[in-house]
Amino acid sequence: METLHSIGVSENDIDRLKAAGLLLFVQDNEIPQSYVTLSRKALVGLQEIAAAYAQESTQLTINIDSKEIQSLKAASDKVFRKYQ
Repeated sequence: METLHSIGVSENDIDRLKAAGLLLFVQDNEIPQSYVTLSRKALVGLQEIAAAYAQESTQLTINIDSKEIQSLKAASDKVFRKYQ
């Protein structure tokens, strides 16, 4: 977490990215009309974040530069604005 904080990612940003990642796995028979289509770049980024959390290792975040984080934050903001 300290690595993420050091590049300007807040707890709220992390929570929002985690929530957006969960949307990837919602099936339409579970929650009708509650899934979204993400761009390939957003999908890959969220999958990388999910993999980092699954391994419980912050070392993977070192390879993500701040421009990628800003891009992912923008993608998650777009998803949340659309479905608020």
